[in-house]
Amino acid sequence: MGVTAELQVGPRYMADGSDSEVRQGRTGEMVVTMAHAALAEAAQRGKLFHGSTVATGTTIVSGNVSPVGAGAASILSIYNPVGSGVLAVVHRLIVNNISGTPNGTAMTLDAAYNQVITATPNNAGVSGAYPTNAFAGGNSGSVICYTQTALTGSSAHTFFRILGINALASAISATTPDQVKLEIFDGELVLPPGGILTLGAGGTGTSHVIAASFTWEEVSQ
Repeated sequence: MGVTAELQVGPRYMADGSDSEVRQGRTGEMVVTMAHAALAEAAQRGKLFHGSTVATGTTIVSGNVSPVGAGAASILSIYNPVGSGVLAVVHRLIVNNISGTPNGTAMTLDAAYNQVITATPNNAGVSGAYPTNAFAGGNSGSVICYTQTALTGSSAHTFFRILGINALASAISATTPDQVKLEIFDGELVLPPGGILTLGAGGTGTSHVIAASFTWEEVSQ
């Protein structure tokens, strides 16, 4: 009697929470491999979001200098409203130094907590626009983004930590190298409901224009 083999075409999808056999190596270790890129599942589930300044950049002004004051406008902020029911796990920050002469100091993250901010959302410089879902065409999430918008209702921020992002105190030209910086947080930064996280500058420099973008995942509390 012959043996009929079942041919599986394409990946085998499992229900959430289901169990499967695991593979072990010769010395008893578990053998694992990444099936997809690190943020793929969050993106596929519509839980990954991006918030940014206007693409052409924004000029750093005195009100953007760390720590950002009460009700002040900021370079870029993300706010997790009270009662959202989610935690914002911040994954990445991109800063692109576009033109002008930077101050030469490191950029910072500033934060404030238990905030009730009533300012109109402003993603990518568009009043009323919410952050972009990484799942193309996906719904808006809970977290709100602001760029150069007065943070009505906010209290003064406090310094959170230094970023590994700065630019030399010299004029930026089209040929200036290494002006795009990427900071990866690797799960170390979680914004609770009522929290606001803001990109701050060490100083204004002279006509220093930057573009910036946060990427975060919304997970249930």
